[in-house]
Amino acid sequence: MIISGGQNVFAVEVENLLLTHPVVADCTVIGLPDDTWGEVVTAVVVKKAGVETKDEDIVKYCKEKIAGFKIPKKFIWIEGPIPRTPTGKVTKYVLVEQFSKK
Repeated sequence: MIISGGQNVFAVEVENLLLTHPVVADCTVIGLPDDTWGEVVTAVVVKKAGVETKDEDIVKYCKEKIAGFKIPKKFIWIEGPIPRTPTGKVTKYVLVEQFSKK
């Protein structure tokens, strides 16, 4: 769970929505530290090969389906797979460590 501005955001809810977007091949949602909000909802996304999109397109898609405070404020587009354990669970702590420093 991500706590952003005092609101609880369940990452799996946002992930499930993002995975229904036609350009998203894989994704995970993490909370990155933020001075104002405590944590900022951040989507780490792998797009499907051969397609292009902008962050704004994903935000518009999300606005039609979930509350505004749940919509990712930051998108990190990565190449290749999202890091996972041998059992297939996303290693979110690795992503938080990696992207908190940027």
